Amino acid sequence: MNPSPDSSPSPAPASLGLAAALAVVLVLPWINPFALGPSPNVQPLLISWASAALALGLVAVGRVSSAVLWRAAVWAWVAAAVLSAGMGLLQYLDLAADFAPWV
Repeated sequence: MNPSPDSSPSPAPASLGLAAALAVVLVLPWINPFALGPSPNVQPLLISWASAALALGLVAVGRVSSAVLWRAAVWAWVAAAVLSAGMGLLQYLDLAADFAPWV
């Protein structure tokens, strides 16, 4: 019994969970609000490296298709852009103090 040609295979639930975890890991460097002294660029750099290592680990463990990985990356960057724009808008409207230290 052959499936109908218009039915496309849906991704497995495990790959969707992996894609969501990968998206969260990729968004984290963009929304990290902490940059403490005396070297304010060290903490964001370490968080970016840790996120890259976690992303590579998720990809190595998950063994999902490249389409799922690209979809996760695209949604992660869209989410990061929307969150960053929202934080900028809160700062512009002088409402950032209500959400400190996250904005």
